[in-house]
Amino acid sequence: MKIPLIAIAVLTSLHGHASLAITTDLEQHQEIETIVMPHSTKFGLAPDPVRSDLSEGYYVSEQLGIEFAYPADYVVISEQGSLADGAIALLRLEDVGTSEPPIIYIAFSDNPQQLSLQAFRDDDLRMQVTQDHDNTTIAGQRALDFDATGYYLSRNQVFNTPDGRYVIYISASYLGDSDSDATEPLVEAAQVIQNSWVWR
Repeated sequence: MKIPLIAIAVLTSLHGHASLAITTDLEQHQEIETIVMPHSTKFGLAPDPVRSDLSEGYYVSEQLGIEFAYPADYVVISEQGSLADGAIALLRLEDVGTSEPPIIYIAFSDNPQQLSLQAFRDDDLRMQVTQDHDNTTIAGQRALDFDATGYYLSRNQVFNTPDGRYVIYISASYLGDSDSDATEPLVEAAQVIQNSWVWR
């Protein structure tokens, strides 16, 4: 299983794969927000599409088969790959050009051994879990919800695609301690993504 890396090293402790260069293209960001694509049933599901208001950005990927809203003060700074080895990174607009969190990072990995979420987290991600939260649900899928430490502190969710073939990992990484004033807005921004996630 492969988890791609990003240049600012949010996941550099996981695997030695090629780094994902962070690029900033605000014109591309605007295009992403306004894409309208026909609804499909890639995973055999046909949920109602997400409707985001003017205070939110909107990400749609036919290749990944997902769509979600995100706060208007964030921008998608990089995206690559597929459900087997892809990644999406989002930064606050005010932080574009910096090399440290806060950042929201979404990674996709295949799961050929059909590991449980717990085993995937512990054996593949190898994260130093500091606190487990009550499990949550993202787009109808049970998700592990936990805090972890490493290069940075992070609040994380791990969940499967509906067909169970792939694992998705959402990480909201930040500097400082878990009680810092910057933590809650970051976690809330990640929750916008989680609460609006739709399978295409």
